[in-house]
Amino acid sequence: VITDLCRKYELPESLGPKLLKTKIDYYDRNLKVEFFDGFFDLLKYLKTTNIQLGIVTGGHRERVDLIVDKYLNGQFKVVVCSDDVKNTKPYPEPFLKGIELLKIKNDECLVIENAPLGIQAAKSAGIKTIAIETTLPKEYLKEADIIVQSFSEIQGIIASYNSENEL
Repeated sequence: VITDLCRKYELPESLGPKLLKTKIDYYDRNLKVEFFDGFFDLLKYLKTTNIQLGIVTGGHRERVDLIVDKYLNGQFKVVVCSDDVKNTKPYPEPFLKGIELLKIKNDECLVIENAPLGIQAAKSAGIKTIAIETTLPKEYLKEADIIVQSFSEIQGIIASYNSENEL
């Protein structure tokens, strides 16, 4: 992303590492964790279904582990961060690593995403994708298989899938 921004604004690409460090420092200083309505209800529901849960994120391991440890209390079996792969989203490598660690197949996986690069990565990995409009409107998420507005909608889709076995 930084390389693309440097090109777009005609900045030398050598500024990339400095821009990345500035972004990470800013993020760390201003970190404020908030969860969307229905998120914890969905997690609770998923735990009752014995579905294996994983996180695949472009965040750095140190920061992600702090958040996961503090707020998500062992809910996720696998956490794949940018530090764990060579090529991050939009490349499929993070999702492929996640399904490998979960010991499942692509067609046994469902990704919930809120960003175009994540959707692109999941689709490139051959994984069905639900996009949620938490940060972007649906016109940015159109590559997903399904687009929803809330976590409660996702719960309904998964419940329906579990009974019909088709997404």
